[in-house]
Amino acid sequence: MSGAAARTIGETPTRKIVFVPRYRSDEFLRPGDSWLDYRPVIANSPQELADELPDADVLVVGNRSYDADLAGIVRQRGTSLRLIQFSTSGLERGLRFGLPDGVTVACAPGVKASSVAEHALALILADFRRLRPAADAQARLAWDRAGLNEQCRNLEDAVVLVIGMGAIGQDVARKLKAFDAEVIGINRSPKACPHADKVIGLGDLDLYLPKADVVVLCAPAHAENIGLINRARLRLMQPRSLLVNVARGELIDERALVEALQNNWIRAAALDVAEEEPPADNSPLWSLPTATLTPHIAGSGKGGYNRFRSLLLENLQRLSAGETLLHTIDRNHRNSGTFQ
Repeated sequence: MSGAAARTIGETPTRKIVFVPRYRSDEFLRPGDSWLDYRPVIANSPQELADELPDADVLVVGNRSYDADLAGIVRQRGTSLRLIQFSTSGLERGLRFGLPDGVTVACAPGVKASSVAEHALALILADFRRLRPAADAQARLAWDRAGLNEQCRNLEDAVVLVIGMGAIGQDVARKLKAFDAEVIGINRSPKACPHADKVIGLGDLDLYLPKADVVVLCAPAHAENIGLINRARLRLMQPRSLLVNVARGELIDERALVEALQNNWIRAAALDVAEEEPPADNSPLWSLPTATLTPHIAGSGKGGYNRFRSLLLENLQRLSAGETLLHTIDRNHRNSGTFQ
């Protein structure tokens, strides 16, 4: 990197960067942070965003915040923007609702990989060590040692398929190996990963689903991945298997999943995401005893701040120097920076 030097103390910032926080306590908005020669502004409402965008050079926003209203404001008022930097690895909502032409768009793959991987492991371990049935027994004042003892499982020697070997999938694999699991990565391009026992192409997925004790979804919701886990593939899985999704709800045919759980085609599912968030009140996923739901919190935690800050500073310096930015998307909306 051969970027511009940070401004000296006392020098007035010459450019403007607007942050759209998801929450008022957004970790990416720590007071006092310096953003080189960019003056940081926080837009907490659509009106504030509309007011601040016309003379802004950079917009920082997360995928979950980018809705139709925000997209309209960006297209109408972001006439001076040079960069839209997503603070998330995913930006499918940006693609869905529209991004302005002529503005460089970049994402942030891997900044939340550690948090998401920890959540995936927590879901697996909670299932294997029967924490939910134990909590249910506790609520009944029942010391069900004999019953739970027969249900507990170990990750040691368990076969785990990790579908999607980007930054998140690789960190899931790394953490699984610490528990002595056998890890098989599934990737569109089967490049070796030091944390997986083997990595195979997506075309061989159906050959390995019957071998899996756990299937973990870490892939993005590209068009070719929508409904990746469908009725036919759920039928290929073993009755002992656990399906974990810490990626996108669209990867699973949810109706087929409900059928699979109701008919014991698979043993359980642990989902941090859903096709509709939150699921409809009448969705069977709320009440199925073999379905565990967490409300899209896998990326939560403070672990990603320093990684995102470093990436954003790098891209700001590259932008100032006229250099190629990291993790941009091309006009065909393909992520040019990572496997996804």
